[in-house]
Amino acid sequence: MRSEFALLTGALVMWASVSLSRCPVAAGIRSPGLFAGTESVKGVSVDPSLPSPFYENGQPVENYCQKLMNAKRSIYYLSTRSYKMSLQLRGIYTREGAIFFCLRLYNHSHIDYAVDSIRFLMADQKQQTKTTVQGVPLTPVYHCGNAGFIKGKSGELLVFALPRFTLPAGKRLVIEVSEKNGGRRLRLLTDNFTLVKARLI
Repeated sequence: MRSEFALLTGALVMWASVSLSRCPVAAGIRSPGLFAGTESVKGVSVDPSLPSPFYENGQPVENYCQKLMNAKRSIYYLSTRSYKMSLQLRGIYTREGAIFFCLRLYNHSHIDYAVDSIRFLMADQKQQTKTTVQGVPLTPVYHCGNAGFIKGKSGELLVFALPRFTLPAGKRLVIEVSEKNGGRRLRLLTDNFTLVKARLI
């Protein structure tokens, strides 16, 4: 009886150790991502303190990111261009407690574009767009895609996920991309009219 119990206990311990080694969070996989305090798992930066519902049946959100990387463009009226750099908001999606933003950065020049930062801000509608935008920063909990460097005559698709939110009255969402050691800054503005039309993944 004791030998059977010992065998059963040993099998359970072995199964648990194998299961933990396959779980990216439990295995302690940590590497710096685009945003501080994130955990990178196969190209997806994930906040290690993230509770479920950002995980589906124990799986990382990589599945949703990859699905949205291949999604067709659903928003055609939000884009901006500056010094042969363009930024498009291709779609907004939602799943459980997250809201996903699909962006496309394209470099129309021969000069490479090094991304210094990509910011999401909740700012006042009356604020002038040509000045530095001041507002409440909204920190993405994970992202996928190459958000650090755009080669000349090429583009990158990016997916960012934030905790789900809507905008208070008199506020708008600002998505701002800044160049490292350069002056090519891109800025998109949107409001609740667009946010509330987020599609379900």
